Amino acid sequence: MKRILLSVFACLTLVACGGGHVSPGPGDSGDIDKIDNDPDSITQDDGQLDSSRDLQGDRDPIKPEDDGQLDIPDADPDADADEQEPEVEEDADAEVIDPDVDAGDTDIDPDTCVGPWCEECGTSEHFCSEIVRDSDTGECVEQLLPGFCFINNQCYIMNQPSPNYQCMFCVPDVDPYAFTAIDKAPCEDGNPCTVGDMCSADGHCIPGGPNKCDDNNECTIDRCFDGQGCVNTVQVGRECDPKDKCVSNPQCNAQGECTGYRKNCTDNRRLWDGTVVPNDCTDDLCNKDTGECEFVPNNNSCDDGNACTLNDTCSNGQCIGVRDLCDDGNPCTKDTCIDGPKSGCVHQNNYTDPCDDGNACTVNDYCNGDPLVCAGVPRVCNDRNPCTVDSCDPDTGCVFTPIDGGACNPTGGADACHVNYRCVQGECVGEPRDCDGGHVCKIYWCDPARGCQSRSNFGACDDGNACTVGETCNSEGECKVPDPNLDMYKLDCDDGNPCTHDRCDSLVGCIHTNISGPCHDNDPCSQVGSGYCRAGQCITETRDCDDGNPCTIDSCNPAGGCFHTIHHGSCEDGDLCTVNESCVDGLCVGGVDRDCDDDNLCTIDSCDPRYGCIYAPSGAKTCDDKSACTINDRCDGQICFGDPILCEDNNICTDNTCDPAVGCQFIPNDLPCDDNNVCTYDDQCSEGQCRGISMFEDPVNKVINFWFGTTGNQGHGVNVDGDQTTCSPKGNCAPGLGIDNAFAEISFFFNDAFTNATAAGDNILLIEHEPEINTSGVPYTMNLYWGERIEPVSCDTSSAGCNYGVYPSQLIPACDPKYVFDNTIIRGSTLTAGGFDYEFPVFVVVGKNNNLIPLMLRWARIHMVNVEIAGGVVTSGLGALGGWVLVDELLNAIRAMDKTEFEYPYTKEMFLVYLEMFLKPDLDIDGDGVKEAFSMGLTFQVTTGSIIRPL
Repeated sequence: MKRILLSVFACLTLVACGGGHVSPGPGDSGDIDKIDNDPDSITQDDGQLDSSRDLQGDRDPIKPEDDGQLDIPDADPDADADEQEPEVEEDADAEVIDPDVDAGDTDIDPDTCVGPWCEECGTSEHFCSEIVRDSDTGECVEQLLPGFCFINNQCYIMNQPSPNYQCMFCVPDVDPYAFTAIDKAPCEDGNPCTVGDMCSADGHCIPGGPNKCDDNNECTIDRCFDGQGCVNTVQVGRECDPKDKCVSNPQCNAQGECTGYRKNCTDNRRLWDGTVVPNDCTDDLCNKDTGECEFVPNNNSCDDGNACTLNDTCSNGQCIGVRDLCDDGNPCTKDTCIDGPKSGCVHQNNYTDPCDDGNACTVNDYCNGDPLVCAGVPRVCNDRNPCTVDSCDPDTGCVFTPIDGGACNPTGGADACHVNYRCVQGECVGEPRDCDGGHVCKIYWCDPARGCQSRSNFGACDDGNACTVGETCNSEGECKVPDPNLDMYKLDCDDGNPCTHDRCDSLVGCIHTNISGPCHDNDPCSQVGSGYCRAGQCITETRDCDDGNPCTIDSCNPAGGCFHTIHHGSCEDGDLCTVNESCVDGLCVGGVDRDCDDDNLCTIDSCDPRYGCIYAPSGAKTCDDKSACTINDRCDGQICFGDPILCEDNNICTDNTCDPAVGCQFIPNDLPCDDNNVCTYDDQCSEGQCRGISMFEDPVNKVINFWFGTTGNQGHGVNVDGDQTTCSPKGNCAPGLGIDNAFAEISFFFNDAFTNATAAGDNILLIEHEPEINTSGVPYTMNLYWGERIEPVSCDTSSAGCNYGVYPSQLIPACDPKYVFDNTIIRGSTLTAGGFDYEFPVFVVVGKNNNLIPLMLRWARIHMVNVEIAGGVVTSGLGALGGWVLVDELLNAIRAMDKTEFEYPYTKEMFLVYLEMFLKPDLDIDGDGVKEAFSMGLTFQVTTGSIIRPL
């Protein structure tokens, strides 16, 4: 492999090896469909590369008879497109480049060597082949290296496009000696009036949809001309709709603008002296929707023309100022103001009126002296309160500071009902005098002048004896009952129980003590009329009147005899194996057999008239407890039981219950929840799911059919440097459009992995349009993110829909967009965004593990056509994204990769050599005369999808 690398470097140094382009023959073009049909309409590729990359084309050791051109028959205008496909000539000298040839023995003895074995095998002139010795013949033959193509006497790297047929590529695994068509690769059909051109599986460039050229301007006729592109012709003088009813006689001007005579809306106001001036207290405008003038009040500063007002300000459309009080701060002058624009404050001396010297510690202020001064006499501060300290503050006047604590003598003297006077928070307060003499038959009170007073109380009272009732105060002031010998004044403690001894205690009242011995029984069913006291109860022997008939009510009469009353209703006939018996004419009749089946496999069911149902263990091991809320049902003696089933779905948005009839129930609730998505708010359960309101717009655009542009033509890139006279790559671009895409020369290195990652949902460009999106040319904000498909992963990324997560590197701090294009404009069906102040990363996919390498695209621009909007949502469109990248940024990123990421046949070293060989910078960013950056263009199509969360 080292020998091959040396060959490559030799090619670069000596400019002697074949290159990636050939000079086209007569009739060659970039589109198979147009061969020989209209030679004048085909832009010829000059076939020349920079000298550092041109490889010798005059040597032909592999196919000496090949003229370097595809064998293409003359086009028949009546033939089908399929009949005009290029025919690639088979290799005539297959034995020359043979991948099965072995190197053979290279040891040569000059003394004994005879024949071709004596010749040294040299170095191949082509970097895609090597010279080896045929082990059978000894001849030196040239062998093609894996991963390369040799077509028309030129070397091509895997996926490198044909220099003449844009839909044909080097695909060694298919045919290393002929170009192979790649289906759906972007192409350019040469017609600026089509967009989204794509290669077919048979190598044709199929025109895309029509370029609508809609500039959303009724003052232009929008057309597209072959060979020229969009032409928006201004119709000067044409009547138009300015979408503004304040404009009269609207017509299109030479700049394509709909203009006319605008309605003049100006109102006036009057100054203090009656002068009329324009009203600067209203914002005067004409409502474009109604055509009516509107005068909207503002809050501007203004001048009302009166020197006696200050701080004139607009209010409700009027200029209003605050009256100037002309206060000079001198109380001995009379301050007035004379209205008018040039008058103002007047201050006259005042010798007679009272004044205020501003000192609260003086009174009777008046003006006197020379000069005139306002002065007063000192104020006396005395509140005659022994519990305050009296002083005077010049700002507030008298100050009476409370005293807390200390004896005092109240103002006006103490009264006879208080003692021990002390200062409490500025008040002289005494304690109330205690006049209670403690006699229940006396009423005590205090008179402020005479002190404590009392009188007799002749009402009810309490003598303190719990065994007396009805006590009153007598004339001697004593609390007694009228006659202590009368029972009416004694507490009655008889509880009516013959088995207790009842007495009264003067301290606690009635006391009932259990007694033993015989007692009298008043129960009519008592057989003897007496009993014996036990534990406070009279126990006696009663007569048994039960006749054994459930249909009679048995009782005793007062005379001591039994009687039996017939009743009607349910009864029990004594046979517990029957149920539903009833009383008829005093007899218990009827009834049906009792059902003793308990539907339990764990029991043997029977019935005994004496005991009723009997359930004996059956000895069974398994059973069914008839509950869907248990499992592993089994018998434990006579009981069938199972283990409770766990009803848990780990979902906070369902209430987990179990219904024995059906089993687990997960009932949706409306609880607050957390959907574990930092980019949603107001999360709440709904229909069994935790859902929040997304901070992202929904839906957004997702990019499909994403390719690195392969040319510098329309749709493959953008005008990165803003200069329409420059374009790249050299010889394969449209100067009139100024499209810059130097990366096209190495796009074949990256496009396969890049488009596969997009199709697999592993690397998706997402475009979010803010709600202020419009088609009238008013700038709005568009946000760009990179992300990947999330659940469900079965969703087809090439169609509308699917859920996507955003890479954290695209967000700040967690949910806000990092890459914002706030100058996005849509006019008609064309969208533009970005410019010199914008940047956006582009991920190239490199290595066997599909590593995503970010390259910062600066001067980032987006240009889209055929944009369709429905319900405020961009639903489709074709576009290109472009900018520039530093060459060292790409090369250093590749150098930093592990060499094991690069699989045979391209080692890491070879990959870097090829990049440096093909990639030519086209932009001098820092102005030092050295081009250090390359332009990059990407072509894409959009549909809709949804951003769910950060990844």
